[in-house]
Amino acid sequence: MIQMKKSKLIAALIVSTAMVLSACGDKSDTTSNNSKAVQENNPPAQYDNSGEAPDNSSAGEVTESEQDRVVAEFDALLQQEGNKLPEAFNFIKKHVDSLTPERVSHLLLSVEDAQIARLRSLADRFYEGNTQEQIAKIYEIGDSLDEVIGKATDEKLKALLTETKDSGYQLDPTEGMFNPDPNYRILAAYADKATGDVTDYMRLKAKESAERSLRDAALVVGWDELLNRTLAAEDFTKQYPDSQRIEEMKAMLTNYTTTVFYGVNNTPLFGYDNKQMDPDAQKAYESALKGVDSEASPVLGDLKTFMDAAAKDKYKLTESLEQLRGELAPLNYE
Repeated sequence: MIQMKKSKLIAALIVSTAMVLSACGDKSDTTSNNSKAVQENNPPAQYDNSGEAPDNSSAGEVTESEQDRVVAEFDALLQQEGNKLPEAFNFIKKHVDSLTPERVSHLLLSVEDAQIARLRSLADRFYEGNTQEQIAKIYEIGDSLDEVIGKATDEKLKALLTETKDSGYQLDPTEGMFNPDPNYRILAAYADKATGDVTDYMRLKAKESAERSLRDAALVVGWDELLNRTLAAEDFTKQYPDSQRIEEMKAMLTNYTTTVFYGVNNTPLFGYDNKQMDPDAQKAYESALKGVDSEASPVLGDLKTFMDAAAKDKYKLTESLEQLRGELAPLNYE
């Protein structure tokens, strides 16, 4: 049973983290106009857990050729055998202040690629022996990875958890199982030194790292926050159409939009029995649409069309409203 659950969880984890990241195209935009829809998330945790911003005191002018050498050294590091992620994070911390935004973006996205590539092999180690049971015995809801490491007494388990943390992952407890998950708050700590699109991308991903929108088929954040994240993803796709992460953000936008219109299994937009719209969702959506030019946002435009129709049906899911929803936000099960 655990083996089946493990396979499904790891596969879902990798799919959710690695949505079409292989479709990298043109270089990132160089402008740094941050999306208004992307709200500042909680201060991102630093790699050394100090909570402080990277030290800029050593920053100085570095020639183009020297910067190219630094980037080449970094790329060579990631291509070496074994887990080089801890060294890569320390490398970024050491050199981030001496590089151009384009080069910083390259470093951050390269580390993200490396984390995703290594995710399956690391996740497999969480299912060796009685590792899951050991973590379950010491884990309490809300524990950070640091707190779990502090409780661990088994040296092998402590070493695995420490390597997980040093490699830029956090602990993801889903459906009673424990898996590593990229902690985007670490990369987001350097995002303001990257190009505009990578800055916004990392900040939105860091929001999901800090607080998942969904967990165990339930909506964890409020409907208003869900809509905010949806609009941030939409704004990204409009502002940075040539970003290396445009396909990832399009996929994220699709997932967010689907949740806005349907909810999820354990938090449906309309009740299974009474077919009434969730009152908190109704309130959040009506508030978001007040005084807003919905024509500037396809998502808001579709939501306004849907909510106007829902109001006529007293916010009950009728056959006609279901048909309209399918037209505005078609489900794709392929």
